Amino acid sequence: MNLGCYSVHPNVGGTFDKVTEELQLGKHPITFRFRTRAPLRALVAEHIDVGVEGLAAVAGHIDEFIDVSTEAVNETLVPGGIFTISGHKIKIAGDNPEVGVYFIPVAGPDQRIKVSGNLAENPSVKLIGVIPPELAAGTYRLEVVTQFSGGNNTLKEPWVIVFGSPLTVLAPGTH
Repeated sequence: MNLGCYSVHPNVGGTFDKVTEELQLGKHPITFRFRTRAPLRALVAEHIDVGVEGLAAVAGHIDEFIDVSTEAVNETLVPGGIFTISGHKIKIAGDNPEVGVYFIPVAGPDQRIKVSGNLAENPSVKLIGVIPPELAAGTYRLEVVTQFSGGNNTLKEPWVIVFGSPLTVLAPGTH
């Protein structure tokens, strides 16, 4: 059926056991294909602009940091507690010694405190590990350094994923 701007093409699926078999919607589903016609394609080309407003999910990002012991989300953390980081392409992979999870004091960014030991979980979307017990009270930036590419191969050089929210370690006895 041609409707000018588009055409509709019905299709009956399934298998009929004999020529005289009646249509049964459960056994013979009906689907429709819509095809654009030249007038609609011309309208689209003339009146619709497509613009890219942000990056697609090609790079990694950190969505959320959870301190499991206090259940604080994207706010505070307790040294020695368990953390969960969720995001995209955050898997710790590669043989470069810089690869890992870091807490960097905002007041002294030259000091980088790396999470030591193995992570309990390390897929591309979630990391679970232990917050370094040596973190002092203050505000920290979270970074994930990885050579993970999203595929089976690792990148030659590590790249850094920075969490957008600062995290605060409270003074002992205030959590």
